[in-house]
Amino acid sequence: MSVPYYLAAETEPSQLGGLTGWVASVIESLGELGVGLLVALENLIPPIPSEIVLSMAGYLASSGRVNLVLVGIAATAGSVLGALALYWLGYALGGSSGTRRARSSSAGWLPWSAAWCPSRPAPTT
Repeated sequence: MSVPYYLAAETEPSQLGGLTGWVASVIESLGELGVGLLVALENLIPPIPSEIVLSMAGYLASSGRVNLVLVGIAATAGSVLGALALYWLGYALGGSSGTRRARSSSAGWLPWSAAWCPSRPAPTT
C-alpha cells in the first residue's frame, strides 16, 4: 500500500508560514538585496538563522526567481556589513578588557593574541 506524500517544493514560498514564510516574502520582494539585508540582520539578531535565509535563496535561485551569483555576492556583503556593525558597536562600547590591554601595551599583545589564535601554538613559557 502506497501512502502519498507531499514535497515542500510543491508549495509556493509565499504560502509558507512563520519565519520561513517571512524570509521567502522578503527575498521575493527585494530580490538579491533582500538576501544581503537578511544575512546582515542574522549577524545582528540571532533568532534569524542563516540556514533558512540561504536555503530559501538557493531554492529561489534554482527556480529562476533570483540570480545565484548575485545572491552569493549579496550574502557575502551582508555578512561583512553585519560583522562590521558588531565590531563598531564593540569598539564604541569600549570592547573587552583583553582588547584594551592589547591596545595599551604592545609588549603584552603577542602572548595575549597567541593564546586565542588557533593558527598559532600558545607560548610555553
